[in-house]
Amino acid sequence: MTETDRERISAASAETPLASTALRPSWSQVLIMFVCAVPVVAIAAGIATAILTFVTPATWVWFLLAVVLSPGWLLAWLVVPRISEGGWFDALSTAFFFNFVYWFAWIFIMVLRSDRRWRRKHAARIAGG
Repeated sequence: MTETDRERISAASAETPLASTALRPSWSQVLIMFVCAVPVVAIAAGIATAILTFVTPATWVWFLLAVVLSPGWLLAWLVVPRISEGGWFDALSTAFFFNFVYWFAWIFIMVLRSDRRWRRKHAARIAGG
């Protein structure tokens, strides 16, 4: 390794942000985001599931809300009659489960996206001095 190669490498490493401003979160931070997102998702899924219990099933309002707000009800409406004859509780629990998965995907993706944007801004602020 020549002296110019060493100088080029040290100059490149001086220009990169510090390790504390990494653009990707560590696995422990992702785990913390995951654990903290679960109660928020449970609340969102519970509200989304509860809203459609007050709307008359199989009307255009019900389908509109089911597609946008609570797709778990739509899936439960399609799946539960084919699975068992458990009645209202099976439909409710299936709807809550599918809503939980739907809202978890949205909320967790938004949490990771906002964390990445914050890290980028933070790294630019540190690099800019």
